[in-house]
Amino acid sequence: GHVYPSQHFLEYKITMHLLSQKAYSKLASGKETVDHFGIRRCTHEDTPQVYPQGASAAFPLWYVRDNEVDEKDLFPNAESRPGEAKIPVMEINFRGPKYSHAPYEPDSSWSGLMRLVSKTGSDYSELKFFEIWLRPKVGSGGKMHVDLGSISENYYHPWVDSLDTEDRDNNGIRSADENTGLDGVFTGEPGDDPDDDWSYSEGDYSHINGTENDPRISADTEDLDLDGNLDTDEVFFRLTFDLDDTTYIVNETPQGWRQYRIPLTQADTLGGSPNWRSIKYIRFFFTGIDSPAVYQIAYLQLAGASWLEEGIRTKETMTAAEPSEDEIFEISAKNTRDDPDYIPPYDPGRDPQGFKKREQSLVFSLRNLAPGNSGSVYKTLPGEAQDYTLYEDMAFYVHGPEEVASESLFVFVRFGKDSLNFYEYGTRILPGWHDVRISLAELTNLKSEPPDTVTIYGQDGIEHRYKQTQEGWLAVYGAPNITRISRVGAGIVNLGKDRTSSTTLEIWFDDLRLTNVRRQAGFAKRISVGASFADVINLNFDFRQTDTEFQTLSARRKGTDDTDYSISMNTSIDRFLPISTFSLPFSLRFHRAASLPTLASKSDIALREDQRKEQEKTSVDESYRLGFSKPKKSKNWFL
Repeated sequence: GHVYPSQHFLEYKITMHLLSQKAYSKLASGKETVDHFGIRRCTHEDTPQVYPQGASAAFPLWYVRDNEVDEKDLFPNAESRPGEAKIPVMEINFRGPKYSHAPYEPDSSWSGLMRLVSKTGSDYSELKFFEIWLRPKVGSGGKMHVDLGSISENYYHPWVDSLDTEDRDNNGIRSADENTGLDGVFTGEPGDDPDDDWSYSEGDYSHINGTENDPRISADTEDLDLDGNLDTDEVFFRLTFDLDDTTYIVNETPQGWRQYRIPLTQADTLGGSPNWRSIKYIRFFFTGIDSPAVYQIAYLQLAGASWLEEGIRTKETMTAAEPSEDEIFEISAKNTRDDPDYIPPYDPGRDPQGFKKREQSLVFSLRNLAPGNSGSVYKTLPGEAQDYTLYEDMAFYVHGPEEVASESLFVFVRFGKDSLNFYEYGTRILPGWHDVRISLAELTNLKSEPPDTVTIYGQDGIEHRYKQTQEGWLAVYGAPNITRISRVGAGIVNLGKDRTSSTTLEIWFDDLRLTNVRRQAGFAKRISVGASFADVINLNFDFRQTDTEFQTLSARRKGTDDTDYSISMNTSIDRFLPISTFSLPFSLRFHRAASLPTLASKSDIALREDQRKEQEKTSVDESYRLGFSKPKKSKNWFL
């Protein structure tokens, strides 16, 4: 017969996973969303509504100066990088009446420019302010009007209802014999516009806006969106403000620059029903300016924080309040470059080139906030729902002015699945910067308490748990889960008996973040033992174990301690019998799996050790198999 050698093996493997999370994870800051309109691609405008055609138009001259204004003239805290010490500015020279037969009367005359924003219409529905940096270089005063929406392109000869363009053959290319200017007539020919000639020598801008023989590659045309049509719709939002009114001035420099910030909610609607989700043009013009005058513009933009505003609400039910006319809650942003009065909560350090990093905060501005009313913002987090169990705390910075000491103002943060399922933490606002820390375990454990029910956002029967703290409160609404966070929010509430100050109070909110990453290492173990005794019997034992902190590169951690082992054996019983006519293969397998959770089932409540044992899940599987066969014919007729 054959002799089969015995074989044995032992395999032991242990894998350790160290958490690679950062020491903290920033969830949100006061980052500002800005859409710059630019100052280079402007053109003359059609007569805006409210002013009569032609007779009251003043003739502006505009051009861009690239090397006249230092960045520090506007932003004293700025550290200019190479090539950024000077900033380009548009200069508008108001030069008397556009038409020689019309008298120039500052109170009724207008002068301005327009430009294309987007061929299809930009969405500005989430932006909050119109901002402009402006300096009167010569002259002063007047009003500025800003139109945003659909605006007529018929600006050159508004009394002629046809498209003025140099591209006579409509092929999209301007040939040499087409550079006539918008009047379509070369100099010296009958009907030529004497004011449309282009020329420039250093320092002489008197003919810089001419369109005849200008150096542009493309044809001059009224068709700014290049759709082949002359758009004449006038449906827009209009902002109007007095340049001498300090209401909207948020920054002013010794060099005469002023930053104006006008809430978009102040806009009037003209010509129909404009939509902030579809803005094609901007037109701005000035009235009431004595001629001659020269104004400079450095930045022209719409801005807003990267948060969505919920407005003023009743804190208890979170439903929209009916604020009085003088009750204000607004959001904006401040940063270390643009706002000299802003002091950050920490030194942001320097970038690899050695320049100061910009640090900024969300700004809650409030005035006359009624008792029980709140103002809040929120944002939906990008991507999949986030798991916060890898961190022990949430934190943020909050800053109150000195005047807040006499108020009963509280800041609160919310985070959860949506507007009906979230955690909330509130604390009183004190003067100066404060680094606020929130224990995530304390919040999740509050879910173990019996709830009451409340109505929020118009929804009845929402479970609610509340705990008073020395600083403020903890609360749970609905059934949030810290392993699946999709939305964060923050706000201010007046818990006093009186309205807040009639003077605007600014609360700075910065760096909502997760801190104190859990440093436990995750382990996975595997032991495999096998033995083969000649060709008689085979034994195998496999043991696997992973703890709650272990995760792979392709999967999230389970949050359970899992143990899994199995024993298997196979042999042939006939080898132990004196006869070999029959084959009797036999095998058995035993498998047991146990899963010990760290959190309550379908919840984020941490379990005590005895509770973990109570919720342990086990499964056992046993199998046996005996075979029978007759591999060869026996000489014994009975067998």
